This record gives sequence, structure tokens and C-alpha cells, in this order.
Amino acid sequence: MTLTKIRYDDYVRAGDFERGIACDELAKHFTAGRLSQDEMQQRISTALSAKTRGELYQLFYDLPRLTPQPVPLAQTRKKEDKSIAIIIMIF
Repeated sequence: MTLTKIRYDDYVRAGDFERGIACDELAKHFTAGRLSQDEMQQRISTALSAKTRGELYQLFYDLPRLTPQPVPLAQTRKKEDKSIAIIIMIF
């Protein structure tokens, strides 16, 4: 789950879960080169002290939405192969 997928109500209290998601997403934007180290530290500090979801949402006003990374087909196939092997072993 990403922060951008949570429905926002500016006045709803934010919890540790939402604050954690915000920090994770800010780190991803930093890794992508969208934030300097100072900007990231400042925004993470703000995220950790945010009282409402609206305060968290404001941290991303100038950043693009993160899109989920597609799972490579090879990884998906390996999971299917393991499932089939387990089913065969059971019977």
C-alpha cells in the first residue's frame, strides 16, 4: 500500500502506519533524485510529527505519484512452479 492510495480527509488524525508509509515514499523520491538530503530529512521530520492525514498529503504536493513496479514474469513463474510442486507432493 502506498500513501497515495489512502483516501484523504485533511482533518482525520494520522496514525503511525500512515506516517511510516509517508517516510518510505519520501525515501523512494530521495533515491530517485527528486529530493536533496536536507529536503528529505525535513519532510521526514514533518511526517513523523504530523497529526493529520492532510499534513502528510502536503509533503507530496510537488512530487509525482509513485507507480507500483511490475513483477518480472520470471519471479511470477517461479512461484507458480513451487505451488505446483507442493500440490504434486501432497497427492
